Amino acid sequence: MCGLVEGFAALQALSVASSYSGQRQAASAQDRYQRQLMAAEQSRQKEAETHLRMRQQDEQESRARELAKVSQEARAIAARNITASGEAGVSGASVDALLAEGTRKELDFYETLNRQGQIQSTAYDREIEAGRKGSRMRMLDFNRPITRPSFANLLIDAGRAGFSTYDFAQRKHQIDTRAEAGKKPFKIFPGLG
Repeated sequence: MCGLVEGFAALQALSVASSYSGQRQAASAQDRYQRQLMAAEQSRQKEAETHLRMRQQDEQESRARELAKVSQEARAIAARNITASGEAGVSGASVDALLAEGTRKELDFYETLNRQGQIQSTAYDREIEAGRKGSRMRMLDFNRPITRPSFANLLIDAGRAGFSTYDFAQRKHQIDTRAEAGKKPFKIFPGLG
């Protein structure tokens, strides 16, 4: 009946081999999954940055259009003021003061729009940097160490399987020995008889 012990040993060896193979497949699948997550996160971050930069560019263009419009209106107001003062017969310092006041208001408006643009640009840069930092943190979270099977663990598992097979063989031998002893007639007095 050695076939039973050999079958058990083969089953244990097959179990160890399939466990090792399964661990390798799981590690490979986890590696592929982590790579996919990281690629998706990089793509997501790139799209977010592109969206923010486009929005920033739209706002800069809007400010430039506003500045051009204000400049054109200021020139038109100055021309009307010059014409009106000429028609009214007013000239000299009062007209110069009126034109200077219009120019000062125009420059104040330019300064306000420029400051607003710088503040918004700084806010966009900070938002993009915060997004990059968050993306790096997510990538670090995705990129956890992958448990890979090792030959040391394979040898330990094989050793356990060997001890288990040895234990099985010992128990089978004990059971077989007791069964053989039970088949012999029991003699109370072995010498009589």
